[in-house]
Amino acid sequence: MNWWIIPVTLKPAEVDIDRPIEAVFRYVTPFRHEQSKSPRLLEREPGGSLLVEFHSEVRGLLGGVKTYRTIERIRLNEPYEIRFQGVEGPLDLLSDRFLFTETNSGTHMRYESSVGLRGSIIGWLLCQTYVRIVLGRFMRKHVAELKQNIEAAVPPAT
Repeated sequence: MNWWIIPVTLKPAEVDIDRPIEAVFRYVTPFRHEQSKSPRLLEREPGGSLLVEFHSEVRGLLGGVKTYRTIERIRLNEPYEIRFQGVEGPLDLLSDRFLFTETNSGTHMRYESSVGLRGSIIGWLLCQTYVRIVLGRFMRKHVAELKQNIEAAVPPAT
């Protein structure tokens, strides 16, 4: 970790999904397959990591939407965890994690993130005053959309 980057940990976004954990995990990881267009698998690395390209639409504080391209190294612990490590993108530090827990009614999904910008205290202030708010909103929206899409696309357990 670069000492010029002070990480900012965002508040996790959590949701309960009324579908089995294996089905939820499969839905959230389409990039495992070469035919996925977005996100797009770029490379299978030695040791099992995946290099994946994402395009994410993020709404700014003033309401405008911008598409950000990131390249992320992903480690899968099926069906319980997905770890994302930013390799290329607008943030100097991006470390995300999806955690999946089996529940009586389906799956509990938790999205955690730590971000950072170079510049020591200046980068940290920018992350606290802008990035934390914008990405926190993105995370909450993303998990809500995933829940809705998964429950619409995946049949319930029988």
